[in-house]
Amino acid sequence: MAHVTDAEDRLKELQAMHKVWLQIRNLLMKANTHLPITGEDEKNFLGFTSDASKIQRILHNKIGERVNFGSDRIVELLRTAVSLNQLRQLPETDRRDIISNWHFIYVLLTRALGEYQYYVDNPKVGGKEKFGTKKKGNFLKNKLVLFIIGGIIIIAIIIIIVVFVAGG
Repeated sequence: MAHVTDAEDRLKELQAMHKVWLQIRNLLMKANTHLPITGEDEKNFLGFTSDASKIQRILHNKIGERVNFGSDRIVELLRTAVSLNQLRQLPETDRRDIISNWHFIYVLLTRALGEYQYYVDNPKVGGKEKFGTKKKGNFLKNKLVLFIIGGIIIIAIIIIIVVFVAGG
């Protein structure tokens, strides 16, 4: 049996949250229309928001502040969006704000998914370094090495010229 890494475990949870988050969006969009909201819609919405809340807590405990997947905003949105009928009763500006927050969280979730997919695909990184960042020490070390090599080459050229001029 293959060993599941922490990155793979977190990726699995992020994928589950991503899937649930898309289902929540579909129902949020329905609340912004004049289509009838059925009991089944309300039941599904309650189930999806409950699942999102559970997954959010799990992810917050596993990832914490290392990767921003929108944890605080998820909690805030889930507190605001109690039911589809309640959402429909809100002023249009409030409903637009909820949809806007949903999109912002979606972007953060997608970014976190990409980061953990990178960790899974590149096990040597192993989640120890945030995706998209470089170690500053390596950059400075490489600049120093290039500077030293450049200096050695200049000194070697000067020596060759002096030997050639003195000898010739």
